[in-house]
Amino acid sequence: MRRPPPPGQLPAFPVTGGLVLLAIAVTALAWKQPEGVERLVMTRDAFRGEPWRLVTGILPHADAFHLLFNVYWLWVFGTEIEQRFGALRMALVVVLLAVISSAAQYALVDGGVGLSGVGYGLFGLAWVRARRDPRSADLVDRSTVVMFLIWFVLCIVLTAAGAWRVANVAHGAGLIAGAIVGFAITSVGARRALAGAAVGALLGASLLGASVLRHAVNLDGGGIDQRMDAYELAEAADQALNRNDTAGAIRLYREAVELVDDEPSYFHNLGVALYRADQQAEALAAFARACALGGTASCPDAGPSQ
Repeated sequence: MRRPPPPGQLPAFPVTGGLVLLAIAVTALAWKQPEGVERLVMTRDAFRGEPWRLVTGILPHADAFHLLFNVYWLWVFGTEIEQRFGALRMALVVVLLAVISSAAQYALVDGGVGLSGVGYGLFGLAWVRARRDPRSADLVDRSTVVMFLIWFVLCIVLTAAGAWRVANVAHGAGLIAGAIVGFAITSVGARRALAGAAVGALLGASLLGASVLRHAVNLDGGGIDQRMDAYELAEAADQALNRNDTAGAIRLYREAVELVDDEPSYFHNLGVALYRADQQAEALAAFARACALGGTASCPDAGPSQ
């Protein structure tokens, strides 16, 4: 039995316990005031100056069952890992699993919320340790493994059937990342280095997929979600233009037209920004494209509006 720390000392599991409390508090806020957590969830803004979204998206939860399931397994696996490896390493593992699962989910589908990706990652880590390290053989029993795998498949089936919307990619990415970390922990020499490189590759692929390659890898195939990304970019560009950040506006409008190349307003506003930057030839090309798409304000007889 684990004993509480002596008076005046830090709690035995500051990372695991703190994460549980944060998840409960943020979820309660999200239920009461959804707009209060908007800047925590994973969106494209994570790559536009708000990188914390890659981690803080694990805190809000959709409902009570979602929250209770996740914090229970976080406590089961997290306390053991934190006791064995210390608070700092536990914090690094949580951040790594959060970033990989959140980025992978956003890259292939859309932003998700909750600790499920981290939970599956900790499960994967503990499962590999239990199989490879005799001292950790009792970490994960057969019934727990079966339950996690059945739940993984069930969530996919229910999502495909339209009954639930579950971040299945986050589950899978977290599980893979956690398993590789577990392999690294229980290996030495070249195998440990190879596992570390695999984690780095998975992290890099997830971040690239969620940012510059998202339009190519997202399973929506350029549909509603991609158009929403372009809309968000154009809104951010509008704001940049209004505060006279012309260079920023040009960059954001260009990203928007790369995602959606049939919206005349994006090309028109790109032309306005280029015109303000005294890039006349490119501005005229953008206006011409907007006019060809039906944006009458960009046609020669209308002239560029500013």
